[in-house]
Amino acid sequence: MVTCEKSVRVIARLDVKGPNLIKGLQLEGHRVLGHPAEFARTYFEHDIDEIVLVDNVASLYERPLNLEVVRDVAETIFVPLTVVGGITCLDDIESAFRAGADRVGINTSAVSNPQLIAEAVSVFGSQSIVGSVDCFLRNDREYEVWTKCGHEVTNLNAFDWCKRLEELGVGELIVTSINNDGLGRGFDIGLLGKVCLQTGIPVVASGGAGKIEDFVDASLTGVSGIAAGSVFHYKYVTPNDSVTLNFSESDLRLGKGVDTGNTEFINYGYGRNRALTVQPLTIKSVKDAMYNSGIPVRRSYVR
Repeated sequence: MVTCEKSVRVIARLDVKGPNLIKGLQLEGHRVLGHPAEFARTYFEHDIDEIVLVDNVASLYERPLNLEVVRDVAETIFVPLTVVGGITCLDDIESAFRAGADRVGINTSAVSNPQLIAEAVSVFGSQSIVGSVDCFLRNDREYEVWTKCGHEVTNLNAFDWCKRLEELGVGELIVTSINNDGLGRGFDIGLLGKVCLQTGIPVVASGGAGKIEDFVDASLTGVSGIAAGSVFHYKYVTPNDSVTLNFSESDLRLGKGVDTGNTEFINYGYGRNRALTVQPLTIKSVKDAMYNSGIPVRRSYVR
C-alpha cells in the first residue's frame, strides 16, 4: 500500500465547443457528446470534487470564452469550477467570475503576454488564477508548450514555463499531455513527476486516463488533482446503465443528449481500428481504488 501526504482531488474535465460537450484525441478530432451542464450535474451528483471546463476553440478562433455555457454549468453544481479558454484581459477574467467560475485558467494569452498573469494575480489573487499548460513530447526528448488548444507550437520548454508561471504568481497548474489526451494509455508520469518536483504549487494532471490504475499511478507523482474526461463521459453516457443520463432512446438518436456514435467510436477508434482502450469508470470506483491504495481522497458514498 502506498501513502500520500495530501488529499488528491478527482476532477471531471469538460471540453466544450460552442454549446456542446466534446471529446477528441490529442486535442483534435472532436466528437459531440451532449450538453455540458447535463454532464456537470451528473458528476456533481456522483461526488466529483471539482470540474474543469475548457473552451477548446475560443483562443483558436480568437473569440471570448463561452460565458453562456459557464453560467449553465455553474448553476448545476456546488463544487469548484475552473474555466479555461479565450481569456485575454482582466475584463475577461472578471466576466468569467461573474458567470460563476471559481478559478480561471490561462494558456495562450499567458504565453503571448506573461504580464497578464502578474496583473491577474495582483487583482484577483493567486488562488483564483491557474496556469494551463498543454505539453507535447517531441521525439521522446523535449516537452514543448503548445497554445491555442494544441494548434500552435511555441519555443518554450514545458518545465521552464511551468516554473515561470509559478514565479508570476499562479496558484495552480493544469498540465495536459497532448500526446496522451483521449488515448487511454495513462498519464505522462515523467512529465507530471518533474513538474511537481520543480514547482511548489498544486499541479493537476490531465490527458491520458484509461483505466482505474492510472489514477493511482498519477497520484504517486505528487499531483494535487487528477482530471479525466473519456473514462467518465463514456460511463455516464451509456444507455441502460444504473448510472446514466436520463435521456430516452429517441432523444439519444436525435442527438439531444449525446451523439450515440461515440459509444461505437470508443470501441473502434479512427479507421475502425480498436485503438481506444478506455475503461468506463464511475467516480466512486476511482475514489475507492485510490483510497484502498493509501491515497487520501474525499470518499464517495453514492451507489
